[in-house]
Amino acid sequence: MDDLLIRKIADEVMRRIEEQEAPTVDTTETLVILASQTVGDAAAMAALRERFSGKLHFAALGRAFEAADENTVFVEDDGIKNLLGLAAGSGDVVLLAPGISQMENIAYGREGGKSEEVLLRSILWGKKAHVLLDFTPPRFKRGTFYEKIGDALDALAGMGVAVLTYSCLQQKPDVLTLVTENDVVKAGEDGKSKILCEQGAIITPSARDKARELNIKIDWQG
Repeated sequence: MDDLLIRKIADEVMRRIEEQEAPTVDTTETLVILASQTVGDAAAMAALRERFSGKLHFAALGRAFEAADENTVFVEDDGIKNLLGLAAGSGDVVLLAPGISQMENIAYGREGGKSEEVLLRSILWGKKAHVLLDFTPPRFKRGTFYEKIGDALDALAGMGVAVLTYSCLQQKPDVLTLVTENDVVKAGEDGKSKILCEQGAIITPSARDKARELNIKIDWQG
């Protein structure tokens, strides 16, 4: 075998070995476009953090978002070119709580605002595009307003857009009739500082001890 060919093969083998041994660094970044007014910024942020790791770039487009954390960057609204550049450099692009007309514009390629243009271009670039809704899509009902929503979401899914949901409504707190040590431990793991129980609820001695240990308050409803 030719010596030059042998060296080329050896170099290629070494290159592949070095690539396998090289540490992988998570440089995942997600562009989040706040398309319209959202209700429950904290719930929206929790849903984003549950699904996306790494740094979140928020394009607020003229509105405030109250639930930013230490790994969040807000982007000044200085033109579509800047937003497209951020989309090009992001692993995921998320449209947060879009309006119905915005979803229809994207689904059917209509001209719209910056939000629609950025997501459409991201889809064409083969980016991981997502729509995060603040409601559960209603069941299809022909001849009603729900039909428009269903058709738009079906079209988006057919374009490869992942449709995700979260609840923007405040959830009713769990009210316990029996408080055990496990309940207190779970409350601590969830970052809660209080357990709510009904009047006359049974609280085990070990639950009281664990609550004092973890500095968790056991309170009564009302």
